[in-house]
Amino acid sequence: MSDAPAPRKSRVVWLVCGGILFLVCALLFLWRQWAAMTPYQFHGTSYTEDKALPDFQLTGQTGRPVKLSDFRGKVVLLEFGFTSCPNICPTSLGDLAMINRGLTPEEREKVQVIFVTVDPQRDTPAKLAEYMPFFDEKFLGLTGTPEEIEAVAKDYGAYYRRLPLPGRPDDYTMDHSTYTYLIDEAGRLRVMYDLRKLRDEDAIIRDIRHLLPAS
Repeated sequence: MSDAPAPRKSRVVWLVCGGILFLVCALLFLWRQWAAMTPYQFHGTSYTEDKALPDFQLTGQTGRPVKLSDFRGKVVLLEFGFTSCPNICPTSLGDLAMINRGLTPEEREKVQVIFVTVDPQRDTPAKLAEYMPFFDEKFLGLTGTPEEIEAVAKDYGAYYRRLPLPGRPDDYTMDHSTYTYLIDEAGRLRVMYDLRKLRDEDAIIRDIRHLLPAS
């Protein structure tokens, strides 16, 4: 003999399942709406207002002039340093190389790493052309006159100075700030990373992907 209430129980189960499904969908919709309205949190020090950077022209490692505006439509990671730097510069460039390798080939085409020397006396285009491929073939080194370098560094708030080496009057090193700057496809300064932040490759890749222009 069949159990008569079974169809009623079945309907109750379906109603409960349907209610749960509706609730899950509603919560998912609300979460997406909230996420869309919540500003993205960058990993580094973000600028509260987009800072439009003045264009500059320096000399690339091929000896040809290079402008920041040449990279409109790309995301740029820019830092200041010098090729004779014993530790900080090669470490940060190595971090940038790891970040670059963490992107897809398509994403790499939309990202440019730029290294601006603060030692133009020694860092000639030929020296930069020899130095940059140690980290990545597509990394770009820039040099210029002392006045040109000073003007660009001032726009970014970068600091550097020449320090004589004790007991070696004809030799010197450079003391400089160690930030990396993230610039969006419109040439606006968006984020600044210190050395500690730069080590978090996954977080910076997320920042880059947030800024990458749509295909």
